[in-house]
Amino acid sequence: MTKKPIAFFDLDNTLCDYDSAIKRDYNDFEKPEYPAYDPANKNIPELRKFVDELRSKPNWWLNLEPYEQGFDILKICVEIGFEPHILTKGPRNCQNSWTEKLLWCQKYLPGVPVTITQDKSITRGHLLVDDYPPYLEEWLEKNQYSWGIMPLQTYNSYFDHERVFEYHGAYDDLYEKISMIYLKMI
Repeated sequence: MTKKPIAFFDLDNTLCDYDSAIKRDYNDFEKPEYPAYDPANKNIPELRKFVDELRSKPNWWLNLEPYEQGFDILKICVEIGFEPHILTKGPRNCQNSWTEKLLWCQKYLPGVPVTITQDKSITRGHLLVDDYPPYLEEWLEKNQYSWGIMPLQTYNSYFDHERVFEYHGAYDDLYEKISMIYLKMI
């Protein structure tokens, strides 16, 4: 029996609507001394601290909404013949995220294998769907015959890689690209 090619899926801003939840909660508790939330500025120390506090609240990760673009990609991959796996990073400073990410997957993606790690590049697969360019780059460097798909966001629109396709909602175009990747893998 031949194994199906593996498609790894990130959670935050790929299958979960992470930024909308951060913006919503950040605006509810906005403090005048903090800058307005913008994913491109997420490493400003004051902003980072406040975001970490938000993400540490019980059930915050568990209550993230599904992200439609990510589920579009997942649906296509499954239709074409990829075996989906979740590959997400567990924040070091937010211990509840590890458990809640697993519970979120069990709720929205029952039966799909889940890997929570500090380093995505140690995994081997055929496709990584991820919104964060550094994780895609590291993973592709170690998976030299594999491909990436990146749900397009304002903070990743600069990224360009010969083995990464952007997804911005053009479903038919993406179906064709994923089919091409699949045919290279089997």
